[in-house]
Amino acid sequence: MPGYTCKIVIEDTHPPVWRRVIVPDQITFFELHKIIQILFDWDDAHLHGFHIPLDDIVIDDEGGFDPWGNHYNDFDTNIDFFFKNYKWIRYIYDFGDDWRHKINIEKYESDYEERSPKLVKYKGDNFMEDSGGVWNWEMNEEVSPFDRKFVESQFRQMVFPKHKQKDEIKILNEQDKIDILNGFFDEISKMPENDLEDVLKNAWQDMYLEETKGNLDNRSEEWEDHIKKNGKIKLCVSSKTQKELQENLSEDQSSDYCKYLRIPKNRSKSHMERISSISDTLREHPEYVLYVMNQDEYDGLKQWMYHSNNNIIDISYDEADICAKAFVLGFGEYEIKDDIAEVHLASDLKEYIDVLDQKTEDEIYTKIETFDDRVGRLMQLYCVIELEELYKIYKKTYDPKQGKREFFRYVYWRGRMNDLLNTYQEPDGTAYVAMHGMDIHKIIEKREIYAKDLPFNEFPEWEINELTDNIANRAEAINILFVMLQEQFRMPEQETSEILFNTISSVMSGDTLDVIIENIKTRVNKTWTPDIYVEMWNMISDLMIELELPILKARSRDEYAMEQEMSPWSIGMLSDKENFKNTKQQHLYEFPRSIQERLYNIESTGMKEDIDKLFAYKEENRICSEEFLYMLSSSCIVYGYIKEARSLIKELKNSSTAGKKIAKLLEIEIDQYDNVMDMGDY
Repeated sequence: MPGYTCKIVIEDTHPPVWRRVIVPDQITFFELHKIIQILFDWDDAHLHGFHIPLDDIVIDDEGGFDPWGNHYNDFDTNIDFFFKNYKWIRYIYDFGDDWRHKINIEKYESDYEERSPKLVKYKGDNFMEDSGGVWNWEMNEEVSPFDRKFVESQFRQMVFPKHKQKDEIKILNEQDKIDILNGFFDEISKMPENDLEDVLKNAWQDMYLEETKGNLDNRSEEWEDHIKKNGKIKLCVSSKTQKELQENLSEDQSSDYCKYLRIPKNRSKSHMERISSISDTLREHPEYVLYVMNQDEYDGLKQWMYHSNNNIIDISYDEADICAKAFVLGFGEYEIKDDIAEVHLASDLKEYIDVLDQKTEDEIYTKIETFDDRVGRLMQLYCVIELEELYKIYKKTYDPKQGKREFFRYVYWRGRMNDLLNTYQEPDGTAYVAMHGMDIHKIIEKREIYAKDLPFNEFPEWEINELTDNIANRAEAINILFVMLQEQFRMPEQETSEILFNTISSVMSGDTLDVIIENIKTRVNKTWTPDIYVEMWNMISDLMIELELPILKARSRDEYAMEQEMSPWSIGMLSDKENFKNTKQQHLYEFPRSIQERLYNIESTGMKEDIDKLFAYKEENRICSEEFLYMLSSSCIVYGYIKEARSLIKELKNSSTAGKKIAKLLEIEIDQYDNVMDMGDY
């Protein structure tokens, strides 16, 4: 009965912490996970996974069908193929603390006769659970002594059967992947357009979204429709308990709830086990209900609980949220009869609600309010950030004693259940937190290009408050754009705010200048003259250069450019598409980057050398773009180069109808400039 000698090292420990162990062959990765948990005295209270970076192979408890064939389930996958074909495998425990264990496969033991693991040698003590990972341990040095006798006694009780590999293991090479892609393209080329859109949408969600919605959407449309038509409900007591009502959750939802509540996986393997664990946790920790329901909602539910004797009451649209949240917490269910919604509250609701005294309630809500404010401010600045990094920054900025488990529970249980933010998980287990409206895939992709090895930019608390009290504090162009949309385009305030939000989200997500401007034009749906295009080009350029961006880990392009000694215009601002056609309608955002950058800079510097270079470029390439002529002429007027401005105005007068109109605007600017000069002489 052969086995394998492995040296398992916790990465980045100095001096190294490791265990050498012999493990039997034909065991699963899940059984190997259990062995490692005992070796390092972990509590098996967090997510785990195996990763082979060489071929980007992931083995965890969520593996399943993968078109690339490189994602496997640890319950069904034996170690043998991988131990024989790779020199080392990484085991990650607790994606928050990020304990990385390097499993070095040292030797195949053909004469090993045991079906239990055997400890050979070790070095270093055990780390404490939830101590913050290697980076935090180096500061706190929280350890517990390694207990060899305990490990050996546990190993003696672990007798593993031989498992046959259920499915063939095949690692795809590059040609295999090309063949799959070709087959995929052949298939989708035959699809109707609507079917193709659905396939791509679903693929996007499967690849990048951990959850696509908050969990407060169960039967939500039906419930909302009823409340809009008729606000009457009948309060009744259900014959079912909270646990029985919680069984309405889908398997995915029960899995999400366990993750949100930080329930250990050894208590939540099956759907029904998860339901029981959720019910037990909410009963043992009634404060977790307060994370989901605000104080008014919680007080309202308490009042209903004591008056649920078939009373018919009218509720407002806001009060309907009490019911919606009660449903997803297993505190009630509803049935619509004769245009009245009968709301049946759980028979054991009093075991979950109104358990805490008023002082404790007030303290918890104060704590939640503080969390909301602090995390909300950090997310405004970082927009998309690894959960672990968010925790580190929160501790450093606000509370060095903040526990990780409680912090993660806040992010998941409060943040996700109230749809305050989005959470995502990459195939390698990296968890992300994101503001709504962010393009997570695009941001991560661009961050890999520009800021992969950079630390996150950090801010003192006073600066965080200043930047997040009013987003307009972060870039003057925000106010200017708002005023332009309202006054020049006469748009309602709500629509203006929506366009502004979408524009800022687009800048944060790393969209290019042309995409952002054209998106605004589509929303505004008014005729744009060249001067409006130029003004919009200026404002969006300002936003893109001045705003702190998630693709640069909370640095502005301007700040990043100074750090890296490069131009901010080279940091993903412009499209790679070649659109320059030299027509009267040519947009500024279609010009070469060097020309756009020079046009942008002369507005603030007014350097004659740059203006002369732009004139030379115009003459050499016979530029007739009305936006270019307007922008260059306007800058000339600002800095007193009136002769040069008049030559450009003359060309605009000989251009299109739109060109003639903006030529008149420029002549008015010259008159205003002359008046100012005359007043100065006087």
